[in-house]
Amino acid sequence: MKVLILIVLIFVSLAGKSQCTECTSLAEALKDPQKVKTLKLNGWQSGSNLDSLPPGIGLLSNAEVIYFSDLNIKTIPKEIAYLVKLKVLSFAGCKLESLPEEIFTLTNLEQLILLDNKFSKETKKI
Repeated sequence: MKVLILIVLIFVSLAGKSQCTECTSLAEALKDPQKVKTLKLNGWQSGSNLDSLPPGIGLLSNAEVIYFSDLNIKTIPKEIAYLVKLKVLSFAGCKLESLPEEIFTLTNLEQLILLDNKFSKETKKI
């Protein structure tokens, strides 16, 4: 019986350590968002048809690199502002139509990649 309990404890301990710090799945990243440093999700590679980001994206507060590419994402939730450690953010090949003002509050952001999106050609005059 003691051996069985020991095996279960070891398994539980190892299972807790399997949480990704460099994730390729949004669902996996959101299981323990504080541990995530990198999230890379490519629609072509994963077969994902993600069309929006959940507000829970703001829980990835320790993330430094996030790549969303070739997805149907049209909008970015305002909770993006909580990603204060973010250095690289990519929405290449998505379907973004606009950017939230909150994205400009990310003071550590060094790269914002927005290639091949659906931004309007019209510009607003202030």
